[in-house]
Amino acid sequence: MARILNCTAASLRAVLCYVDSGVTTTIAYDDDSLAEPLARKLEDTLGKKGGSQSVTLVFGAREEALERQFECVCSSIGAIMRTLAAEY
Repeated sequence: MARILNCTAASLRAVLCYVDSGVTTTIAYDDDSLAEPLARKLEDTLGKKGGSQSVTLVFGAREEALERQFECVCSSIGAIMRTLAAEY
């Protein structure tokens, strides 16, 4: 079953920056071998879009492992942001 996520390009770019900062090695959640494929999927989805432009990320039936990495990375980013907000 495919899973579809509609969001802003800025939100997806934040996830891409976490996965592939362009400075350090790419990372995923617990399977870094999926970091490059995840980064490519995010880059392909984003294209040249940015800011509040709408994007649609689709994970196909055969992309369960990649989708899991995406979900967990988003969860990690959320935890980081909650920690930062609490420190403020």
